[in-house]
Amino acid sequence: MESRLFEKPVFRIAGDRGLLVEFGEGIDPKVNAKVRAMAKFLEKKTPKGVKEMLPTYRSLLFIYDPGVTNPDILCKRIEKFNNTLEKMEIDPFKVVEIPVCYANKFGPDMENVQKAHGLTT
Repeated sequence: MESRLFEKPVFRIAGDRGLLVEFGEGIDPKVNAKVRAMAKFLEKKTPKGVKEMLPTYRSLLFIYDPGVTNPDILCKRIEKFNNTLEKMEIDPFKVVEIPVCYANKFGPDMENVQKAHGLTT
């Protein structure tokens, strides 16, 4: 799949209380930057009725109270802010290193896994 940033967000209904907003497809830092910028922007200006906002690499899922808002209202609000995000600065990714050890007492099943999958340490 070719990665690309959409010109406009794509909106998808996600159940009776969810709205999924997709900003692109594939693994593309530009798509993720757009998601992160929108999430950062909306953290300060959360639309009325939004209970939770869940960012992924290429989309945002909004969980909302249908007694307060609806997808039409949310879509209009998100589209309004979409064009202002280019100027927004986002924090760079924080690299987290996770040490791994496969030997001795830390990986007692390593030998069995190696044999089962034809791998070496």
